[in-house]
Amino acid sequence: MKKLLLVITAAMLCLGGCGHDSEPITEKSSDISSETTDAVPTDNENDASYNEDELIADIEEFKKGLFPMNETAMEIPEEYFTVPDDWKTVNFENGVSMKVPADVNNHEKLTSIEKYTNEVPEENIKETIKVSYILQNDWSEVETTEETPEEREMMNQFFEKMNMISYEESKNNENLYDKPLAELGIDTNGTRYGRIKALLSITEADLAGLDEITANTIRYAKGISLLPYQNAYILETETAHIFIHQYGEDSNYWINVMPSENLEYCFVVKAEDKDTALQIAASAEYND
Repeated sequence: MKKLLLVITAAMLCLGGCGHDSEPITEKSSDISSETTDAVPTDNENDASYNEDELIADIEEFKKGLFPMNETAMEIPEEYFTVPDDWKTVNFENGVSMKVPADVNNHEKLTSIEKYTNEVPEENIKETIKVSYILQNDWSEVETTEETPEEREMMNQFFEKMNMISYEESKNNENLYDKPLAELGIDTNGTRYGRIKALLSITEADLAGLDEITANTIRYAKGISLLPYQNAYILETETAHIFIHQYGEDSNYWINVMPSENLEYCFVVKAEDKDTALQIAASAEYND
């Protein structure tokens, strides 16, 4: 892969939720490493120059990893809201709580990571369940990134070939999300919650009739904002909006608990099976 894909991956991770108002996270970084390894350039791939064929090939490779345009939010099946009688509630310092199996007794606080597992080190029992608070994102803050002239030129070429708004325009979320979605009659209220909820409500069929630049911008915004997830659920409680996404294997889930429309607390749930993982995820609550 070329260096272009590394630059784009960095942009995707910002849009997807890995950086606002947060410290570098070792555990988070290890979780996403498999998503980005292929994008790291080798010594002979650092040349910023691109010919037409190389650029098009990299764009096609990039598109394969985007969140599918036709995938929309699903309802969590009712059975996942019921847990076994012996499950208990674990509470995180940020006010979020979840229900977990009775053997999840190991609690650790490591810098900005807080996690509960069923690991018992002294008995050599390995963890099979882990519920981790990973990071906080405040989407009301403006994200700025440093880039070299070569990286900027690569991104300019990429956006031009994708036939959407310009790279400079895309740095303003109003241009990337709000204005294009308004063409579909959707008001995002200019918030992270409004934008992601809107993107999870539309499919390719909804783009019919839009001009190509607007349609491509929406496709890009949805694909990049929800990478590297699969599937999606939205859970509304009295105190929070909650997005739940499958993250890798079907027993791993990423959970965004939003006590407001721009603030989110991000968690990863890993279990031995999908049912256990979704039961934990569906029990998420914010206690203000």
